[in-house]
Amino acid sequence: MKLVAKEYVEAQDSDHPGVLILSHFAGAAAQLSNALLVNPYSPDDIAEAIECALIMAREERIARWQPLYENVCREDVVWWRKQFTKALAHD
Repeated sequence: MKLVAKEYVEAQDSDHPGVLILSHFAGAAAQLSNALLVNPYSPDDIAEAIECALIMAREERIARWQPLYENVCREDVVWWRKQFTKALAHD
C-alpha cells in the first residue's frame, strides 16, 4: 500500500495546506476523495488539476484538506489491521 499521499496530507500546515493531486487509479483515491483526482494518462487532466491547485483559494484548500486529514488520522494502521484481520476471519 502506497502511503506517500497520506504522508503528504499529514505533513501539511493546517493554516496553509497544499492541494493533493492524486491518480484516480491509486488505491488511496477512494479514501482520499477530497483530493483533485486525475487520470494520470491525460496530460490535460494533470495540467487542469495543477492550474486548479495553484489558483485555489485558501478557504477551499483548507476545506479539502480537513476531511483528508481526519480520514488519515481515523483510518490509520491500527484501523487497517483490524479491517484486514476481520476480512480474513470471514473468508
